[in-house]
Amino acid sequence: MTNAHKIPLCIVSGFLGAGKTTFIKKLAREVYAQEKIVVLENEFGKIDLDSDNLSRERILVESIKGGCICCSRSDVLAAGVREIVEKYHPDRIIIEPTGLAKLTDVLEALREPYVEEHCDVGHIITIVDAGNFHRRIDISKMFFEDQIAASRVIFLSRTQNLQKEQLAEVSESIYSVNTACEIINEEWD
Repeated sequence: MTNAHKIPLCIVSGFLGAGKTTFIKKLAREVYAQEKIVVLENEFGKIDLDSDNLSRERILVESIKGGCICCSRSDVLAAGVREIVEKYHPDRIIIEPTGLAKLTDVLEALREPYVEEHCDVGHIITIVDAGNFHRRIDISKMFFEDQIAASRVIFLSRTQNLQKEQLAEVSESIYSVNTACEIINEEWD
């Protein structure tokens, strides 16, 4: 398989409740509307709420439940990507890890030979709930900072009730973790 035929693979991470599923629906409807997209999502628990939500939008979803794909189940992530490639032949794959995933471990799991041969890991996005930024970082600093540090683009969610100074403070905190990322703080609508 030549490089030109690799399937673009996008990762949309973010802490619990940041808006990952809403963001993916917006991407599917407005940016990738003409593409066949399959979302590989990881639910930490045994109940899969997001895939029902995405399926109602006519988005193909494959789920990995009952554990985090970034650590004890990293082999399952590569197997899930392989299954999607062979079953659906998509134009694009979007991976939505659980909010507790270490993004660096997800990226490491995607360095599996089959995935590298068939997919091009491109967009690495983290959704950050700007209104709850400080509370989230206090709750789980290691996971939160890992997601920020490994991302190329940070989309701030729930910005509509924040003042410019508050958004600047959140952006400054993010840049202190990842100076190379691009932060998008405009309302998604």
